[in-house]
Amino acid sequence: MYIDKGTEWKGELTLLRRKDLEIENSNDTNDEEVVFTVLLSNEKDKVIFDLDGSRWNFENVLLAKNDLEKLKTENANKNKSEENVFIKKYGEKFGKLVFQKNLTIGMSKDMCSDICGITLNRKNYKNASGELEVWEYTGIYKLYFKNGKLSEIVKY
Repeated sequence: MYIDKGTEWKGELTLLRRKDLEIENSNDTNDEEVVFTVLLSNEKDKVIFDLDGSRWNFENVLLAKNDLEKLKTENANKNKSEENVFIKKYGEKFGKLVFQKNLTIGMSKDMCSDICGITLNRKNYKNASGELEVWEYTGIYKLYFKNGKLSEIVKY
């Protein structure tokens, strides 16, 4: 199916009887048998997908309420576990900031790497006041480190 760029389609999960879809002869099947379908429509056209025998895979889109709650709980536990790793590594204050991907003055280079990733665009300078290092994430940030600590953040 081709969908034109900029068109709007609305979808709904619908329960229909097989005979409504004319999938099978209504004499050969139970009239009350229902199938899950997805109905997509715009102002002119309608498309119906049968979820049972379709090549379209909606498994990751459609969740029962209980499964959704279970998934939310699992994600919350996973996030808490990941946060605890950073807290153990960097302490309470900086660990939470690193987990939340919030750059803050005073962070170490390792903390900034955990937040922004690695950049190959690094420059080192030395002068009387110490060592200055500049990391550039093109189009996003320029980070300045003085003696190994984040001293300035420039956002593009």
